[in-house]
Amino acid sequence: MTRVLVTGAGGFLGGAIYRRLAARDDSEAIAATRTDLRDRAAIAATLSTAKPDVVVHAAGRTHGSAEQLHADNVVVTQRLAGAIDATSPTTGLILLGSAAQYGRSADRIPWRESGPCEPLDAYGQTKLVAEATAFAAAERVTALRIFNVVGSDPRGEQAFSDFLRKLVAAMSKPSPWKVQMGRLTAIRDFVDLADVLQAVDRVI
Repeated sequence: MTRVLVTGAGGFLGGAIYRRLAARDDSEAIAATRTDLRDRAAIAATLSTAKPDVVVHAAGRTHGSAEQLHADNVVVTQRLAGAIDATSPTTGLILLGSAAQYGRSADRIPWRESGPCEPLDAYGQTKLVAEATAFAAAERVTALRIFNVVGSDPRGEQAFSDFLRKLVAAMSKPSPWKVQMGRLTAIRDFVDLADVLQAVDRVI
């Protein structure tokens, strides 16, 4: 039986990971919903109580000021990795990263993991720094840089769900209807939620 502690279990990705693990017979899923992830002592207490074999770190912030992004992405990840190293060094840590860590491809070819990371915004920068701090602080770290996730769950900030929410809002007003989205010239890779869950399963 593999014990897995999931941060961000109340969110879109973290919630999906938690529910998948909870439904399995070979794993025990533990949600870190009551742990203050900015408090290293609280994290250490949770680790001591839960005794996880693996921590899946799905908590974080996608929008906000540079200070908020740094606090919720970099500081939280650094304290989590540090607490694991000090309290439970054999515990594996899985980070959910982002395509935003790469930035923009100059030659419009698919990214490879070995490709350069040149994030364009504070979110991508903080995810990249968070990843580096985790690798520096703990021994057993795996980072999954996840691209644009799509699934049937309407929660989260999926591109398709975002479009549908904006469409419903637009159609509640008189026509002509207009939905404002991002740059239509951008080329994006979309990943099915089921594939993300399978990837996390395999890393565990």
